[in-house]
Amino acid sequence: MRRKCLILSAVLALLHFVAFGLCSSRIAELNSSDQFYNAVLANHKGAKDSTAVSTLLYVFKPGCSYCAELEPKLDFLTSVFPNNETLKFVKVNGQQAAELSRDLNIRSYPQLFILTSIPSQILGDSDFRNAVRDNSYVSQFHGERTIKRLAQWISNNVGEMPHWPQSRLDYGIRILDDFTGTLEKALVDAVFPTGDTVKSSVTVPTCFAFVNSWMDIQYLDMFNGDLNTLILEDLSRRWRDINFHVLDSSLPELSALSSQLQIAHSPTLCFIYRDKIIKAALMPYDYNSRDRELEYFTDIISKCVLSSADDDKICEDFLDTLPLAEYFSPSPVGSEYDENLNSYYEDSSGYEDDYVEFDVYDL
Repeated sequence: MRRKCLILSAVLALLHFVAFGLCSSRIAELNSSDQFYNAVLANHKGAKDSTAVSTLLYVFKPGCSYCAELEPKLDFLTSVFPNNETLKFVKVNGQQAAELSRDLNIRSYPQLFILTSIPSQILGDSDFRNAVRDNSYVSQFHGERTIKRLAQWISNNVGEMPHWPQSRLDYGIRILDDFTGTLEKALVDAVFPTGDTVKSSVTVPTCFAFVNSWMDIQYLDMFNGDLNTLILEDLSRRWRDINFHVLDSSLPELSALSSQLQIAHSPTLCFIYRDKIIKAALMPYDYNSRDRELEYFTDIISKCVLSSADDDKICEDFLDTLPLAEYFSPSPVGSEYDENLNSYYEDSSGYEDDYVEFDVYDL
């Protein structure tokens, strides 16, 4: 009997590995209401931007079977949202933290909450507790506790894109230095040309997808869902000769890059290949592609990005049929340019963002 139990335990562990992968949990376990409130206050007061730190609170009860089912998913989600500077994971025993359970009106387990966007003026202990009791700055999860729905809930509340560990997509560009310091020079020069830049051909075709967690709801599954629904994941598997990077267009640290490429709407994909840039956007879902977004981007890749120079005229004629896809030439950054590309954009008088008119795209 004991041997059967050991075998069953091993099988369950293997299934957990297959389903969720190995991930080191960063979920902090706290034992009282005071510990929780003190930890959240310390997180916000210790942050550079007091509104930037969010806390995911998981309230459980020992012996709860639903809690046992949820915990491996939360453990996995710590790897999907790896940025500890924007999101902290905390678990609290609801029976031990009776005051917190009363403040949040908890009547059953498990319960999930996100505390976010706490203004500095209420970071005093009593004011903060009153805000929690009033459900201010608190989002409670409702619905089926699947990985996909939990990830979307976190993303929508925190403003952080999910980074799926098994993905072929790169999520590593979060500040401008990530762009200028890790990519090939030809790519950087293509986006930030200077007056004396010698135009060179990009070695590997590259796609920069500008998305965010506040896109039209119909696009969330396509660009901010799980691995089974991501259009970009599908494209990256079909076209392994192209490097795909996902950029959060809502990040202020990437505003210089978004401005230079004149990204006025998400989702927008920028394809950089040879010495060319194609910018392709999707406008509000109700008006455009009739569920043909994947075909839209696939045609651009096959007819343009991976075509030969002899087919440039075919590509140009094809783009003329798509009102939201075009060749794009970034403006030279001017004499203020330096190797970090920061000083030029710190002076807003040196740059004026052109108005970008969008037409309705209809395949």
